[in-house]
Amino acid sequence: MTTMQELKAKADNSDLIRKVQNISIWLAAEDAPEVEKLVGADGQLIPLPEEYQPLGMITKDDGVTFSSEFDSEGVEAHGYLSEVREDPTSQERTFQVNALESNRITLQEAHGIDLSTVSLDADGNLVFDEPEIPIRQFGRIVAIGSDGAGVGEYFMGRWYPRVKVNSIDDLVWSMTDPLSYNLTYKAFPDPQLGISVRHLWAGAGFKASAERAGFKLAASSPGE
Repeated sequence: MTTMQELKAKADNSDLIRKVQNISIWLAAEDAPEVEKLVGADGQLIPLPEEYQPLGMITKDDGVTFSSEFDSEGVEAHGYLSEVREDPTSQERTFQVNALESNRITLQEAHGIDLSTVSLDADGNLVFDEPEIPIRQFGRIVAIGSDGAGVGEYFMGRWYPRVKVNSIDDLVWSMTDPLSYNLTYKAFPDPQLGISVRHLWAGAGFKASAERAGFKLAASSPGE
């Protein structure tokens, strides 16, 4: 006979409960190199390709929101009250982040304009005209989060090979709240890779707990 405590002891793993304590978000053009993994043989983070530029600080309470909404269509059969089949008909993946820094990347994303060639004049003025029709170019985004430290560090990432700004909240000038850019990106399938999002997990802590999480470790190569 098995007690409830024994059952839970075999089933529950509190070290698999994760929080994202640090977040870093980087953007690049659609032709930038893909992000294939997070860490190298030494277990340390691999530097991102130089084409990726940081979005900067984001709001603490909002963090990052990854959404996935899908519709489906059911099939009904005579003599059955419940549907006998259901198939997905559409799925929309979005990525929402509230950026705090007023840097070139956030201004470009918020106003739909390329500012890569815009410079300050000799007096220190930055001037650009917002286009009547925003130029929303496809790009790439990688979001990297971490939890823990040292031998218990987890890295969690999502790489979007083809995204575009889908909406932006109102920009508010206020005495109490900082200026922020609440951006929502919509993901599209990359025509070459055929994917909309790549999930990335790594780190010493993740590797140590991978088997408890249900994943097998690859055999080490000779000499490792």
